[in-house]
Amino acid sequence: MIKYVNSERRQFANTQVKFNDLPDGEPLFLSNRGTPYTYSAFYSNWTTITNHAGIKLNPHKARHWFVTSMLRGIYEQSETAAQIEDKKKQLVGAFQISHGQRSSVKSSSKTRFQGHMIILIGGILR
Repeated sequence: MIKYVNSERRQFANTQVKFNDLPDGEPLFLSNRGTPYTYSAFYSNWTTITNHAGIKLNPHKARHWFVTSMLRGIYEQSETAAQIEDKKKQLVGAFQISHGQRSSVKSSSKTRFQGHMIILIGGILR
């Protein structure tokens, strides 16, 4: 997400700030017209993609699947309880970022669907 904000997002944004300087009220995801990427636009794209893939899956279920998969991987790949806890904290940190909390000091009121986008992007890149 940081890479997206610092590079691709800047192509469409009115301001050229980097991730750490992005104001809390500024939307994370933009359309190619520079407007906030809305849930209806996201859901329209989601529906097109899932229909094309021949699957029935709503964003909430995809997010649930992704989290479950990540947790399963944490337990399978960790050797100690401390590693499990550390990786779970990292996963929670990723969710805080996906819900707009870019740091422990800064928080944001980004829309819920942006969390879905981060989870989906993470799942695709995984």
